[in-house]
Amino acid sequence: MKRLILLTVLCCGATGALAEEGGLSLRQLLLSPGKLTQGHAEFEGDCDKCHVSFDKANQTPLCMDCHEEIAADVKTKRGFHGGVAGARPIDCGRCHTDHKGREQDITGIDPDHFNHDRTDFPLLASHQSLRCEDCHQSDTKFRDADRACSSCHEDVHEGRLGDDCSVCHSETGWQAKAFDHSSTDFPLEGRHADAECSACHVDQTFEGASTECVTCHLSKDRHLGVFGRQCGSCHVSETWETIRFDHGRQTEFPLRGRHGKVACEACHRKGLPLSLPTACTDCHAADDVHRGANGTDCASCHSEDSWQTVEFDHGRDTDFQLVGAHSDVVCASCHATGTTVEKPTEPRVCADCHGPADPHQGELGKDCQQCHGQTAWNLNLVFSHDFTEFPLTGSHQPLPCESCHFSSAFHDTLNTCGSCHQGDDFHDGVFGATCIECHNTAAWISWNFDHDVATEYLLQGAHVRLACGLCHEPDLSDPTHPSQQCADCHTQDDIHRGGFGPDCGQCHGIEAFDQER
Repeated sequence: MKRLILLTVLCCGATGALAEEGGLSLRQLLLSPGKLTQGHAEFEGDCDKCHVSFDKANQTPLCMDCHEEIAADVKTKRGFHGGVAGARPIDCGRCHTDHKGREQDITGIDPDHFNHDRTDFPLLASHQSLRCEDCHQSDTKFRDADRACSSCHEDVHEGRLGDDCSVCHSETGWQAKAFDHSSTDFPLEGRHADAECSACHVDQTFEGASTECVTCHLSKDRHLGVFGRQCGSCHVSETWETIRFDHGRQTEFPLRGRHGKVACEACHRKGLPLSLPTACTDCHAADDVHRGANGTDCASCHSEDSWQTVEFDHGRDTDFQLVGAHSDVVCASCHATGTTVEKPTEPRVCADCHGPADPHQGELGKDCQQCHGQTAWNLNLVFSHDFTEFPLTGSHQPLPCESCHFSSAFHDTLNTCGSCHQGDDFHDGVFGATCIECHNTAAWISWNFDHDVATEYLLQGAHVRLACGLCHEPDLSDPTHPSQQCADCHTQDDIHRGGFGPDCGQCHGIEAFDQER
């Protein structure tokens, strides 16, 4: 008994000293199962921070008082702890044990067996093969990992499409696109469904991208824009070559009789606009023996089934109504002997009456009604350049007349390219004056010269990328036909100094001069 009392006294004395040194009460020191983890070390002497005496069930509320973000997740059923709370009552001590020493990992997470499906970010498809550290940085709590796609994936759109990458991209693979284009004003149909996004959305421009056909198909428009920009009125998205244009329904000129068998190009000739005049003489000028004297409405006399079927009523059916100044003129003033309808092979023309008033002095011919009307000689002037030797196409169409014609004698204007575009000819005339061989009226910078077809010297290998002026030098005796001998251009490259002759192609390749065959 004395030994027991002595031992108790000695223990009490020793523990008292330890209690004073560590700040623990005797009861705390005797009951403590071990040192706290490093994260809780500051509470080593404050047991009440985590424990309620003799009430182990109340430990979890004290945990939540400190770990407020976890408490919020549990309350809102969000995140990993929110999922655990939904499965069973939260008991922090079941997973997080303390008093195991400073080096103890209190989180208790096993990365190799952690079930990520219990979080708000289940790992699907290619995300399953990732390592934890690929997303969870060492200096960041697991729960605070950035969930935005852009935190791992480079956003080539630079934020212009928002931060919800899953609208277009899939977890199966970043390149797998899931965007539903039918949710836009331009659903992808036919061949469009197979097109790459970048084929239409150049420079990653999505918002406000043009939906006009010519934005992508300008190079296929062999009409050079004269039929407008609404290609869908004739072409379909399944294939560019399929045409669905209904002439009878979509125009004011239904094709009947012989017209139904005529090819499109017969009337819609190159350079004519979509609003092609429907006057018969636009196509049948050569058949009009009246030479316009009886107007342009040939249908008042002729039939679409046969040009030879004739029926005439001048006052009602022709385009040459007797209006304006003509309404007061007697028939004989125009239909003189030999020029009547009964004898149309010798027609009367405007100049027969209006020759003295012709400011062009006959330079433009005698068919004045190409420009002048019947109401008054100097009013309502109309002229179609399409019936001249120089139809206006492309960029020529919007030009005012005085840009090319400097006098009333319009025929004195030259129709060669160089007469207007001499300043644009950076070849200095070495290729002659027929610019149309390479350039077109759509735009001066739009050129279509095919060296392989138009010349006897095929451009192959490195020659394809050369500028024209490197071979067609202005100081040559014939710049359009420079020498085709290799040595004439590659003298500096010839280390043999002509020892093997001028035909370098015997040994050297066309991709690079230092490439040997």
